[in-house]
Amino acid sequence: MFLSKTIKFSQIIVLLSILTFLWIEYNRHWTHVQVKPPQKHPCSFDNISACQMSNITNRTFLYIMWGGAGFCSELNQILIAFAYSVTTKRQFLIDSRQWNYGNFADYFNLPSTNYYPQSNRTFLVENNRKNDLIDHLQTTRVGTQLGQFWLATQQVHSIPIKRRVAHYLWKSMSNETFKFIQTYRIRNLSNYIGIHIRKGDKLMKEAREIPLDK
Repeated sequence: MFLSKTIKFSQIIVLLSILTFLWIEYNRHWTHVQVKPPQKHPCSFDNISACQMSNITNRTFLYIMWGGAGFCSELNQILIAFAYSVTTKRQFLIDSRQWNYGNFADYFNLPSTNYYPQSNRTFLVENNRKNDLIDHLQTTRVGTQLGQFWLATQQVHSIPIKRRVAHYLWKSMSNETFKFIQTYRIRNLSNYIGIHIRKGDKLMKEAREIPLDK
């Protein structure tokens, strides 16, 4: 009986010690944050909204969507381009007029989904130092631009980095898209089998065509 009470008492002491430590760390962290001087360029992965503010117009990155790619393939390109724009402290802009899935603004309420003139813009090049000196960049995945895009954006290809901008993008999901997902999402995954159907670039080099009934 005494041993049981001793164990419980020691557990309480340990719990209080942990809570006290966390409280001290919490206060130390926020005190440290409050005394930090304001940043001259608040645009960062911790503050992506600052990158999209309308007053950041002196440095922009326009991504021209392509009509020949699958939905998720193009979305992956957009996440990389968005991450690159954050890394180089630019406002991210999208031109979706050529996209085969409609207007990007129908899916996400990203503040930069309207049409922006392509004049006075330079296509992204492989040399990052050269890109950084250019205020207004643009890119697409047509022709040689795809290779240049992938080389120039290598530092943001990792999933943890793309996840940061993906979280920001999901928060801007349109009401129409959200309602569609809520209506058609599978609520009991144990009753379903998922199949990924590809009919595009895979048929050109990597796979043979398989009829759907098979």
